[in-house]
Amino acid sequence: MTDSELSNQVAKDLASAMNSYSAGNNAKVILYKLMNEHPTIQQAFVGNIVFNAIRMMAKKYEEHNFDGRNQMACKICYDLWKSLSDTANKNYGRTHTTNDWMRLPLI
Repeated sequence: MTDSELSNQVAKDLASAMNSYSAGNNAKVILYKLMNEHPTIQQAFVGNIVFNAIRMMAKKYEEHNFDGRNQMACKICYDLWKSLSDTANKNYGRTHTTNDWMRLPLI
């Protein structure tokens, strides 16, 4: 299986886990497992998945590309992204348009 095929399968499996009656419990199990992985994997998860998900949902909000099912998530991500960007600009002198501050170092 190639990296691309694996990524597509993981995304499909995650979507399936979130689209069930036990989505809340599934999310807890998935996060518990990830937070007990090697710290480098945790760092990669936050930098590559969490930050990018927030950024992408914020963009949906800016572009009014949402409906009632994901409006609140988009708005929360928009507010988070603005706060994260402001903090990064203040503390690291970088703009949110470069996304450099999202690239957390991996050891």
